[in-house]
Amino acid sequence: MTSRLLVPVCAIALASGPAFAADPPYNLTALGGSAAGLLTTINSGIDKAVAKTFPGSTITYQTSGGGLANIALVQANRAPLGYVTDAEITLAVDGAKPFKKKMDGIRIIAKVAGWVPMHYTVTKAFAEKYKLKDFSDIAKAKPPMRMAMQQRGNVVSFVSEDMLKAIGVTPANIKGWGGQVLYVGGSEFAPLMSDGRIDMMFNATGVRGRVATAIGRAADVVQLTISKDIVEKVAKKWGLTPYTIPKTAYKWQNFDLHTLSFGIVLIANKQMSDKTAYNLTKALVEQVDLVKTVHPFMRKLTKEFYVSQSRGEYHPGAVRYYKEAGLMK
Repeated sequence: MTSRLLVPVCAIALASGPAFAADPPYNLTALGGSAAGLLTTINSGIDKAVAKTFPGSTITYQTSGGGLANIALVQANRAPLGYVTDAEITLAVDGAKPFKKKMDGIRIIAKVAGWVPMHYTVTKAFAEKYKLKDFSDIAKAKPPMRMAMQQRGNVVSFVSEDMLKAIGVTPANIKGWGGQVLYVGGSEFAPLMSDGRIDMMFNATGVRGRVATAIGRAADVVQLTISKDIVEKVAKKWGLTPYTIPKTAYKWQNFDLHTLSFGIVLIANKQMSDKTAYNLTKALVEQVDLVKTVHPFMRKLTKEFYVSQSRGEYHPGAVRYYKEAGLMK
């Protein structure tokens, strides 16, 4: 997941004028993250849904600095739509760092995906040497662990550090034990493990997705368990969702892993017309089966899931449609 705040705004083809028109057909830009990956796939489904409901419409995916940057740009009305994580919504509505104030100019259209759980994947040799079975064992063993987590400034790294804090560990502690914390992009995890330069991947990634699958090929690994109390505590703080990775997900996991999961939320500026927000929501709900076809990852999507975001405010136009459809009271 890419979620860095800084982004060269001049490099983004920001929408203006007709792109903000209330009447269809729509030609709207949705800010994402990297040029390839999960968000591009999700957007392709949303683009198809809107085009089918309102012929001639397009939702164009635009690369950006990721969710935190997208919040700032949509807040400033520099783009009509953006993809962010539910944890980033929490930072925005609280006005927590890296934001300097509450970002009250954004509104939710829909929660469009979830099922991006935290993984605690360690090489089998390292886990056996230091008797690591549960995540909390890291605090007990104080091993010289080389841990890879998401890049600094990425909301996943914020959550990861909070999970370490919940067991009484900081990155400084790990360094003091002779270990190291590397803040890297998801694509770097498997090569680092394959080369023997890290002992643990600590990251949010789709089950059997590209990153997790590559890790399984890179080394002989095991999954650590984690306590329900830690999962629920951190999930509540960040507005995330408890999630279970089934024991059938990976050959290196022989138990159901109770963890927490990130979700993806489609946001708009609060100044988007109620009619536009209503119609976008209508397209997503009426064409939910079409959105689900873009990737097996999306098969769990339901109409009800669109209204499951617990933090932040939904756009009034979206609310009006959801109430008409019986999805909101």
